[in-house]
Amino acid sequence: MPDGVKLQVKVVLGASRNKFVGILGERIKVVVSIPPKDGRANQAVCDMIARTLNVIKHQVRILAGQKGSHKTIAVTGLTPHEAVERLRTVMP
Repeated sequence: MPDGVKLQVKVVLGASRNKFVGILGERIKVVVSIPPKDGRANQAVCDMIARTLNVIKHQVRILAGQKGSHKTIAVTGLTPHEAVERLRTVMP
């Protein structure tokens, strides 16, 4: 992506709180406490990524996987290096 990054994410529902839990294969694994009703879980994932990467919420969007647990998420306005460095701060 020329003006940002694509993240491969695995989302697991039913957690006590929203958090990054590590790497699962080639995907970033996140858990969320929000149920998937009305896209709320997707929004929680996007909000968490925006906050962690220090970008505005509208810079984060789901490209693929809106209804599944495997998602491709686009984040504009930062380089792959910046994304990796910022994600390292929250990975166990």
